[in-house]
Amino acid sequence: MSYEWHKYRREHDHSYDLPMFRAFYRMCRRGDLLVCGRNPGTFREPVYILKEKVGFHDWTQDPIDEKQAIKWVVDRLAASFGITDPVHISHISGYKTADVIPVFEELESEDKLSKIPYKIGRKYYYIHTSKIHLLHAKEPGDSSEVRLISPMDTIVRDKAWLETFFDYSFTFEYFKKKGMKWPLSILVGNRFIGYLDCKMDWKTKKFIIKESNIFCPDFAGHKGLELAIQALAAFHNAKEIVEER
Repeated sequence: MSYEWHKYRREHDHSYDLPMFRAFYRMCRRGDLLVCGRNPGTFREPVYILKEKVGFHDWTQDPIDEKQAIKWVVDRLAASFGITDPVHISHISGYKTADVIPVFEELESEDKLSKIPYKIGRKYYYIHTSKIHLLHAKEPGDSSEVRLISPMDTIVRDKAWLETFFDYSFTFEYFKKKGMKWPLSILVGNRFIGYLDCKMDWKTKKFIIKESNIFCPDFAGHKGLELAIQALAAFHNAKEIVEER
């Protein structure tokens, strides 16, 4: 709705919102609307969808206190990562580690989390009970699906956790206007194989690959990676993909 809003402000020059927009933002605050995508462009404005359209039917409509809310978030984060620990969840969620530890203890008492009985690296981790069967699987489930992961994505934000379980890390710069490094980590199946440093030149409509680092030679020239880059360039309406030498 951003296009309609800007058009309305240009034509009417009013300092107040239309009732339609007030209703829209109330729905956002209540959680009736969810972000389901982003528009192309520098700021990638959000695209919204009604929550019932994506299968959320069991959300409670009753107020819950902060303690319950934190427990709900920690439980679902732990389930999404599988193997985790309080420090990792603290880094991802923004909650203090001291506030997360008692939640872990409570979830463990409810058999929603289980402590792995041996150290991984230098410390103990927990696994969500919904993922315990993966520890006993004869072969880890893998695929050739390729994903390009933003450096701000939750799966790569905790570098210690990332290095522990994927033996992978990266660096990036976000404070420089020119020449900043914004690497897209390459996830193939359940393996991180390297990263790409890309940028979009909006004037020339060129999608530029500034740097390509593929750590595993088995994936050099991987067709799935080429298709993923093409899809990302198409999302930004690029007319050409250029690789700097």
